[in-house]
Formats: sequence, structure tokens, C-alpha cells
Amino acid sequence: MRLTYTRSVYALTTFRLVWLKELIEKETVESKLPKRVELGSIFSFTEDNGVVCKICADAKACCDFATGKTWDLWKLDYMKRHVIQKIHSDSIAKLRRIQAGAGISCLLTESEDHRQMRMEVNDRQRSTGEQVKILIDNVLLGLSMNASMLSVMDIHDHMAKYVKLPDSWRSKNYAFEFVECIDTVVREKCMKEIREF
Repeated sequence: MRLTYTRSVYALTTFRLVWLKELIEKETVESKLPKRVELGSIFSFTEDNGVVCKICADAKACCDFATGKTWDLWKLDYMKRHVIQKIHSDSIAKLRRIQAGAGISCLLTESEDHRQMRMEVNDRQRSTGEQVKILIDNVLLGLSMNASMLSVMDIHDHMAKYVKLPDSWRSKNYAFEFVECIDTVVREKCMKEIREF
């Protein structure tokens, strides 16, 4: 192995397989939150093809790392730089869509029930804490007024005029879920006080 000095950084004339054991913090296809992964889970190396980014190759990205990249002088930084590039991030997003089944063919063939369920899940994920607080306050108001759950739905509809609330959340099923959540917390708190007394 020969070290060559280039632009104040040492480079190697051969690829080091130990580099694939290097840990980095990066979001993956499976997780949007950054987690520690080995470069070997992202890249592979062969003498013929050089370094191949498995993610970009699976996503059929238009970059050298998707087909195999070789250099005369090797640096670990080349791989670390690639994983923060836009092409790599776009490849991760593309593979996530494919794995989630959100491809064009899936969207065109999905049933109305599946579409409704998908839209409801998207609404939940985009919700803010403020929206949930409003819905819970409405349920609490209905309970304190000794009103029925249908009255709570009317309160939700009234509040929706002033604040954006997803339609699917205004059903009485969600009102019962909120009541159950509140009941669970109150019951646990009461039981804890009884045990401590």
C-alpha cells in the first residue's frame, strides 16, 4: 500500500475494505431519523466495478456510484460525501415510496377504501398538537355539559369553521377514543393516589 500526498490530504492507491466498517449517522430507507450505520450497508466494493452505492443502484439513479465508481487515489471522504448529496437523498426517498407501495401503479389501482385510509393516516401524521388539544377540549366540554357524543361532533364542526380540523377526526369514534384516553390517565392517577395513601 502506498500513500500519496494530494492537496493536504493523504490518499491511498488501493481501496481499504475496512472503510466499509466505518460508522456514520445517516437516515436510511427504513428510518427517516438518522441512525448509526456502517458504510458497508450502503456501499459495496469489487475490483471490477469499484465502489457501488446499493441505494442509488436499487433506485436506478443517474450517478457514477449507481454503476460503480473507481479512482486512482482512494479516500474515505469520497463515500462520506456521496451520502450527503441530493442524488443519494432522492434515491432514499424513491425507495421509500416503492416500499410503501405508493408507486404510480398502486395509486391508480387502489380502492376507495384504501385511499380513504391512506388519507386519514396522512392527516394524522400532519396533525399538530394544537389540533389534538382542541378536539380533546371539545370532548371535555361535552362531558362537563353532560352532553351526548353527537353534541361533541357538533362542537367539532363549529370549531372547524375557525381552526383547520381533519374531517375524519370529527367522528364520534374519535370522541370515544379521546374519552377512553382521558379515562385511562385519570384512573391511573387515582389508583396511584390511593396506593400512596
